Amino acid sequence: MTFFKELLQSRLVPTGKEPSMVKLGKFLVSTILFSILVAACSASTPAAEPTPFQEGPVSDTVPVGTPPRELPAPPPSPTPRADTQPIDLREAQAEAQRLREEFLEQHKDKMFDVSEIRTLELRGKAIELPPDVRVTGIISHILCVSPGCSEEELPYIQLERGNSIASVSAKTGRIVEEKIAPGEEGAFDFIREAMR
Repeated sequence: MTFFKELLQSRLVPTGKEPSMVKLGKFLVSTILFSILVAACSASTPAAEPTPFQEGPVSDTVPVGTPPRELPAPPPSPTPRADTQPIDLREAQAEAQRLREEFLEQHKDKMFDVSEIRTLELRGKAIELPPDVRVTGIISHILCVSPGCSEEELPYIQLERGNSIASVSAKTGRIVEEKIAPGEEGAFDFIREAMR
């Protein structure tokens, strides 16, 4: 009873300080109200229905008593060699540029500008290039890893017409790769017609 008296007195006579019993009372009242609120909400919310199991055959059945599968061992992590030094990217780029210039200087007598080529010899036939077609390169060595690739058809001549490109085998006259831009269909049909 003293609790309630103290509670009433604290409500009637403001003192600026709350007695400890008042604090306890407020705590209990707020806890009880919170519990009632939670109970009311959970009673109004329907329980979720369990998810039904998928009908049909099970894809990976394991008989009871089967030992667990052994996972493969992870690959060993690479260990750096003792003689390995960190690479300075700027030095490596400068060295690559130096080697490129040295190679070009040594082989300049063997090089020519392929964009000046106006006649191709494909499978022994001379084919005049249309004015809007240009040769962009000649591939003499490749590493074949894709289907349809053959080193026996080398060299490949790379052509460009508008935004379309093609690679043609000089030995067989076959177009080995062709990427046609929209609206430029038939850009390299002149080669197919010449090879018939």
